[in-house]
Formats: sequence, structure tokens, C-alpha cells
Amino acid sequence: MSDLGDFRLGTTIYDIFTTTAAATGAPTVLAGTPVVSVYENADLTQITAGITLGVDHDTVVGANHLTIVATAANGYEAGKQYFAKITTGTVGGTSAVGYKVSSFSIERQGTPAQGVIAQGTAQSATGTTLVLAAAEVLADNVANGMTLLVFGSTQGYWQSRQIISYVLATDTATVDTWTVTPSGTITYIVIGSPPASASGTLPAVNATQFAGQTITAGAGVTLPSSVASPTNITAGTIATVTALTNLPTIPANWLTAAGIAADVTTELQSGLATSAALSTVSGLVDDLETRLSAARAGYLDNLSLGAVALSTQVDALEAAAIAIEADTQDIQTRLPAVLVAGRIDASVGAMAANVMTAAAAAADLTTELQAGLATPTNITAGTITTVTNLTNAPTAGDLTATMKTSVTTAVPTAAAVATAVATTAMTEAYSTDGSTMTPAQAAYEILALLSEFAVSGVTLTTKRRDGTTTAATYTLDSATAPTSITRAT
Repeated sequence: MSDLGDFRLGTTIYDIFTTTAAATGAPTVLAGTPVVSVYENADLTQITAGITLGVDHDTVVGANHLTIVATAANGYEAGKQYFAKITTGTVGGTSAVGYKVSSFSIERQGTPAQGVIAQGTAQSATGTTLVLAAAEVLADNVANGMTLLVFGSTQGYWQSRQIISYVLATDTATVDTWTVTPSGTITYIVIGSPPASASGTLPAVNATQFAGQTITAGAGVTLPSSVASPTNITAGTIATVTALTNLPTIPANWLTAAGIAADVTTELQSGLATSAALSTVSGLVDDLETRLSAARAGYLDNLSLGAVALSTQVDALEAAAIAIEADTQDIQTRLPAVLVAGRIDASVGAMAANVMTAAAAAADLTTELQAGLATPTNITAGTITTVTNLTNAPTAGDLTATMKTSVTTAVPTAAAVATAVATTAMTEAYSTDGSTMTPAQAAYEILALLSEFAVSGVTLTTKRRDGTTTAATYTLDSATAPTSITRAT
């Protein structure tokens, strides 16, 4: 019998115990449909839920593997002690009932044993997370800074990471990226290592090396030559800086009056106007303002542009004047040299659309245009051979004999029309049920009813002229003695 220790509620506990023959002490099979039950403290009620017993574990005779899922749902409580006993079974033909297998407790010690805060089988893992067992009770971020040990059965080795954050709702602990993402059956242990101090101050330590360099009591630390020469660092002051390439940003109010030497102040003030000199200038300016009128002040404002600015404006005006002169000369070349009665005498090369209106045309212009044109009375001889659009045709009485002959010849006689109707084949067509029809559709439908049809039951089907294609279907009122017929399709 062994004591397995103290566990958190929800932990899955594993144990292997050996059964031996009473006479010889040799390992012997636990037989007789064995059962192991758990008792709580002095209680007489057996706990059997969540207990799995395997005899001859790994085919080893007498080695029995026990698994106990110690959850609240299976009847376990924090602060209690438990005992596992054989309640059914025999060893070598002798009853083994009452044999104590092991004992353990659930959160009875008050503080985690050996710093273990939680342990169990994880639900899953990703590259940067581990989902702990659903029964774990750790408030959000309480485990931050604690050490998480993880064993993946696929890998066969442990990995450790510091917990960065923990979310109770999803049982998820976030860590730095695993070297290999745990997989298979994942066992974990959370160790209550403290997080870094919030004050940011490290405790005093005795160091013998700094950045790989030896520290001695007398000389301090010898830094590499690439960092700084020891002779230039005296009493915390860098006496000589050959090249300062990365000057940090100076904090606000870092440079104070006390930190400036007297010669720096003298150098800054050298050549600057004194307060007395500035006061004198201010008085002169005030006096000048009282002597100037508003107009004169405006003149001075214009003059204050300076010689360079005024010169630029003069150059711009000169360039504009030259451009105006060039445009004027171009216009003069396009105008006539002499005016006629005070007007420009010119020829019109082109006229815009709709410029000439009826109101703008004088009477003599209309007379001039009509002169020589043919009037209706002048068209007495000759023939108009082609008329594109005859909008006002004369009455029949006005047609000449030749025109009447042409019209009569173009219109066919009644006999010709009858012959054409009787001898021209009609296009086969059928109207839809219930719609009006053309003469050709009516003729073909009647012909089909008289010559091309088949009867099946109360359905009469007419065929087209090809004898196979359906033209229409009709419904008879009787399959044997019909007296009426109705078109169906």
C-alpha cells in the first residue's frame, strides 16, 4: 500500500499496485471480476465512478493499473482524505476483498505541495497556447508569471514556459512559442513561481562578471575597448567624447540656469541689443508713427517691399507692356488701311448658321432671287419623270388617259386574284386553344379532323400533314358513343 500524496480537485490520479499469493508471495493475477472502490474519510459509502482497473498491466502478471478521475462530479471534495480498497476479487483462489491499495487526499494540505498549483491532462495545444483541463479553477491572469511544464506523449519529453496570460472562460494559458507544439496525450504541471517585481528594482547581488567581463573590488569592471576606454570613464563622468553619433532627446526642463556656466551666458549675450538700447529704438518708432499720416504710412508700406521686390514688379510690368504692344500691332495688320464713309469695307468669307432671317432680307433681295425661277403657270410642257414623295396628289378626274392605263395595268383583275388564291399553297399552321384563327389555320384544323386523327379512350388526337406530329387534342364525352367533342390542347 502506498500514499499517493495530495492532489487538486479534478486531477486524474494513476497508480500501479501488485497482488501476490499469500503462501508464496509471488505476483499473482487479481481474478474474479475484480473491483476497486474508494472510501472518503470514515464514510461507509463506496465511490466507484471514474475508477478504471486493469489487471496484468502490460501483460505483467500481478501488476494492476489503477486510474482515478477525482472530480466533484464523481463524488470527490476538497479537504478530504481517500482510501482505495479491493471490494471484489480473488488472488490465488483466496478472497482479496478489503485489501488496501493506496491512499491520497484532495487539497487537504492547505498549500500546494512542492509549489504545484495545478496539474492534469490538457484539452489541446497550439504553437503559443495550452488549454488546461476543464476542471481547473484559476481566475483570469492569476497564473501570469507562473511556470508551465508540459509533456506531450508524441514528443516524449517535457517543455517549460512562463505563462503570459490566462483566460478562465476558455481554460487557455498563453505562453511564448513552444519549441515543438505538444501533441498526443498532453500532461501539464503549473508551478507557482512568482512573477517579476512590479517595482522594477532588482535586489542587491554580488557579481563577479558583467557582460562576460571580470569585476574586481579595486578596479571595478574592465569593459571591452569597443565599448569605452577605462581611462575616459572617471568618477561616473565621460571626460572625452570623440564622436557623439546618437544624442538622446533632451527631456523638458533638463537644462537649468544653474547648469549653465557664466562664460556661456556671456557668449550668448555678446552682440545682442541691451534692454536700454531696445527701449530707445521703441521710443523713436513711436515718435515716427505720430508724425505720419495714414496716406504716408501707406506709401512707406509700399516702399517697405525693398529694392529687390520693386525691381521684380517693374520687370513684370515691362513684360506686360511689350505683350500688349505686340497684340496691338497684330490687330492693325488685320484691319483695312482706309475706311469707306467711316465704315470698314470688307468681304464676308463665311456666315454662321441662321444669321440670314426673313426679317433681315429686303424686298429687292426677294425680287432678285425670284427672277428667272419657274412659276406654277410656267410648267406647261415637259414631264417630271420621278417623284420621290407625292404629298398632294390630284383627283382621279385630273389623271390623263396614259396615267389611267398605267394604274389599271398595275392592279390585278378579280380572276387573277382568284387564281392566285386557289393555286398558291398555304403555310401549315394551327391556332392555340380558345384563340381566333386565320383562314389557313381554320382550313388545316378542319382537314386534320377529317383525315388525320387517332382515338384513344375519350382522347382524339389530330396529326399534321406529315401524319405523325400532333396538331391538337380533343376530349370526347364518351369513349364508345360520343355525342360532343371539346378541344383540349
